[in-house]
Amino acid sequence: MDSLTQVVLDIVLQYRSPEERISRPAMLERVNEALRMDMRDDKPIREAVNWLRANHPQGCYIVSSLDGGMFVARSRAEAKEYMAPDWSRVSKLSQRLRAQDALMERNEAPQWVQETKQMEMAI
Repeated sequence: MDSLTQVVLDIVLQYRSPEERISRPAMLERVNEALRMDMRDDKPIREAVNWLRANHPQGCYIVSSLDGGMFVARSRAEAKEYMAPDWSRVSKLSQRLRAQDALMERNEAPQWVQETKQMEMAI
């Protein structure tokens, strides 16, 4: 685990309830202080959180609050409760993609798509 990921874990472990969660801007500030950095984008932090969620025994309890921010769930049941909206979004997205793909398979490409392909081939 790299130093950024370790710092993110150390910070998030201090937040153990939905009432006491850490926001993305606060996490960015805390990480910058800890590592003496000046990151302006929190993408590396989000990537570290995602890595922890999938690969670390404590990290799998990191959940996001619907009110914003993240914290470490106190139990498996609490973690699953806060993961439910993500599962719902994944399910809905999967259904929409399957329907969209099936529709494309049943229908020819619209005229403008065919014309674009013909123009690309002519070039």
